Amino acid sequence: MNEGDRTFLDRWAEPLIFYSLAAVCLFIYGQTVRFDFINLDDPHYVYRNGAVMSGVNAESIKWAFTAIYFANWHPLTWLSHALDVQLFGLNAGAHHAVNVVLHLGNACLAYVVFRTYTGAIWKSFLVAFLFAVHPTHVESVAWISERKDLLSTLFWLFTMLAYVRYARGSAADASILRRLVSPYFILTFVLFGLGLMAKPMVVTLPFVLLLLDLWPLNRVVRVKELVPLMVEKIPLFVLTAASSLITYAAQKAGGAVMQIERFPLESRILNSLLSYVKYIFAMFYPVNLAVWYPLDGRISLPAVIAYVTIFVSITAVAVWQFRKRPFIAVGWFWFTGTLVPVIGLVQVGSQSMADRYTYIPYFGLFIIVVWSGAELVERLKMKTRTAVAVTSTALVALSIAAFDQARAWKNSETLYTRSLAVTSNNYLLMNLLCTHYVEKAPAEYAERRCTELLDHTSNYAEAHNTIGLLRVELGRYDDAVASYRKALQIRPNTGIVYSNLSVAYSKKADTENAEKHLHRAIEIGDESLTRDALAYSYNTLGEAYAAKNDSANAASSFQTALQYQPGLNVARENLQKIQGAN
Repeated sequence: MNEGDRTFLDRWAEPLIFYSLAAVCLFIYGQTVRFDFINLDDPHYVYRNGAVMSGVNAESIKWAFTAIYFANWHPLTWLSHALDVQLFGLNAGAHHAVNVVLHLGNACLAYVVFRTYTGAIWKSFLVAFLFAVHPTHVESVAWISERKDLLSTLFWLFTMLAYVRYARGSAADASILRRLVSPYFILTFVLFGLGLMAKPMVVTLPFVLLLLDLWPLNRVVRVKELVPLMVEKIPLFVLTAASSLITYAAQKAGGAVMQIERFPLESRILNSLLSYVKYIFAMFYPVNLAVWYPLDGRISLPAVIAYVTIFVSITAVAVWQFRKRPFIAVGWFWFTGTLVPVIGLVQVGSQSMADRYTYIPYFGLFIIVVWSGAELVERLKMKTRTAVAVTSTALVALSIAAFDQARAWKNSETLYTRSLAVTSNNYLLMNLLCTHYVEKAPAEYAERRCTELLDHTSNYAEAHNTIGLLRVELGRYDDAVASYRKALQIRPNTGIVYSNLSVAYSKKADTENAEKHLHRAIEIGDESLTRDALAYSYNTLGEAYAAKNDSANAASSFQTALQYQPGLNVARENLQKIQGAN
């Protein structure tokens, strides 16, 4: 490279970096502005969440900070969705666009962070570019409900920026107390707290800051110098502990934490080790990605031996090379450490792993790949043009793969169909795809497709509930009752199933059973039962009473329906008819 070329690059490097990050993010994710909501989590996070649908106001702010809803406490995420609704209504494309802007912001900020920490412009650019285009990150961007990933990472990166200012500005001989009251440490504390209020997965950030003290900040020369660095982070660890307790309580209250009897500790440990290695494979070979990977309790011995060997070997190399190549240890323990909250030691949900969990952890692997690759190029004395060509080819391939993966998120049908093609026994997605057909397709077509999908899900309560909905739609009320009862045999205390069973009995004109099961649904009062569902059930019950000329009970039912959902016009019209007739 001649002097003129080098001067040009030095002058235009950063503008070119930001332009290229913007271009590739828009290439991959610009298509999502034409995409719809999906029926996995999006109803709870946006379009069936009453607090979010009301926009940003005193009540929704209070709810966001005080409610533990959908097994989570992340008030900033709720308020972000509420602001979107206030600005854009239910224009799904606009919600997607906000995610794209946040991801682009994170990619640019990642470059600034790593350049600030290391001073390496092009290596930092490669880390940021890998972050921007990796196909496993599509889930965090193209899924509206994963706004929490994007927001929490934004605050994670800002926290890192505040921390590096603190670390380089604090005097080595300053007391711990003087350090803790410095402006940049206070800013670090505040930004970390905001990140936790967007998604609690960022609880591991204080440990990552300790790793960064080792490299590239080089704040530790002797082991004894590590102690004051740990002490100074006690306020951050306090936030970590508080967030962890709140999150565990929220997940347990929401029924997301699996019982030890269902998935013993030894199985969880083995599954965690296997998942670590699977995430590594997915980083280098991101194919057959799915929105949901079912948990499989059957783990073969050869797989265990192979995966444990790989995990232990990489850990040994990282420790062995620490003094000579500290970036390997920092990258490896960044990756393994930030995955701890979601790796399955405390099993939350029934998924074995998730693409969205790589959004922050892959930074660690990207560090290893980029810095090791640069060293390899230097050792092999590879020509700059050759190195650029090889790197560009890999990045283009990842970008194209990410673009293709993003296409799957167009709607529920395209997403689940693709995911079902690359997974097995994926009963959750089968049921969700069936639910999509129930909501969007003619009933006869939906029943045919659902029967094909759910034929092998006899022990899946949600499948029977969905079939019940279809049969009500088709007027086969006795069959619907049978389906709901099967669902309740598998999962007895499910409010929405009792509410749906009430509807089926109302359609059969059996008002006694309808009212009994509706009261049972309210008595259970779990998160499956929404105010909309209760309003619909009471309106249907009212119609059954009206058909029997029982005006008093009909009017009472319609009034109750309107209490649950004041905007339910059919209930208001039914009530007016009853009152007019009297």
